[in-house]
Amino acid sequence: MLSIVVLTHNRRELLRRCLRSLALQDWPAEEFEIIVADDGSSDGTPEMVRSLAASQPNLRYYWQVRRGVAGARNLGLRHARGAWIAFVADDYELAPDYIRTVMRLFAERPERMIVRFKVVGAGSDFGSRAAGLYYELGYVRRLAVWGVARRPAMIFRALAGYQERATAEHGLEPAGGACFRREVFERAGWFDESFERAEDTELGERLRAHGIPVFYYPHHVIRHHLEPFPRAALAKAYRSGRYRCLYYRRVGASSGGVRSGWFALAVEKAAAGAGLLVYAARSNLLGKLLLYSPCLAAIELANKLGFLREALRRKEPAPAAPPSRCSYTEGIEDPRRRLRPSQVPRRDRRGP
Repeated sequence: MLSIVVLTHNRRELLRRCLRSLALQDWPAEEFEIIVADDGSSDGTPEMVRSLAASQPNLRYYWQVRRGVAGARNLGLRHARGAWIAFVADDYELAPDYIRTVMRLFAERPERMIVRFKVVGAGSDFGSRAAGLYYELGYVRRLAVWGVARRPAMIFRALAGYQERATAEHGLEPAGGACFRREVFERAGWFDESFERAEDTELGERLRAHGIPVFYYPHHVIRHHLEPFPRAALAKAYRSGRYRCLYYRRVGASSGGVRSGWFALAVEKAAAGAGLLVYAARSNLLGKLLLYSPCLAAIELANKLGFLREALRRKEPAPAAPPSRCSYTEGIEDPRRRLRPSQVPRRDRRGP
């Protein structure tokens, strides 16, 4: 059996669309289960899921007091019954052959432990297309320069000559609709709930330490409904920059958080930018790149401002990891009804 864990928090309509795409899978319903891991929604999500579950016996729902994305992942992992476990965000829309593709890739190479896919923007408006191009170029950079010596000429050549291909040699995290064999978590552990974000990046580091590769398959795409531009998209980019700085502070220099100097970093960035320009020209993306350049620059600036703001803050001790057990309940019942007000932790409004 395959378990598909859908992560959600206060995004009812996005979740509805995601669940609809899972209901249309061309795979026997009795051979997969859908687990909605709700990280404290209060927007009517339970009622919506109840209405869908009435006609989908393989759909199950679990609610927990707000703990963050890693906690939601672990909530779903705790209840998953399958030998394979996939994680998808509520703003993903999956093609009808998603499960069939996952199972084929594992069947082709039984030694594969994790597969992940290409994520593309789903919106057709100007802002969504711009944000989608920004993230696409980011994926290309992490795919192309993985394992390349940090010399400007080599970075430029790697990006300028990049050809999209299926590979296990890359710098991507195990996200993008990633599906895991259950034994991965027995070997490498569960998601670290002390990370507010970048929990999948941190897991990727542990996977590499255990010699567990993530197979990237770009020939199957997952549609991602991105945040509206400009306000939500720039806010997300700003938060991502902050979380990246916090992640580097937590894990140290081994993940690339420490550079050789500002000048060397500027040269590397210039080489990467030039390489991406050549890649865009070869891929017929240059026109889009020029058209969306103001939006791309705004997103990148917001990201760097978030990183800089966190880097300039006084360093504080890293928070202790929360208890290993997470607070959850099966079905639609809200566990806060069984807690005293002082026991209910504060929640924020960010979705997973």
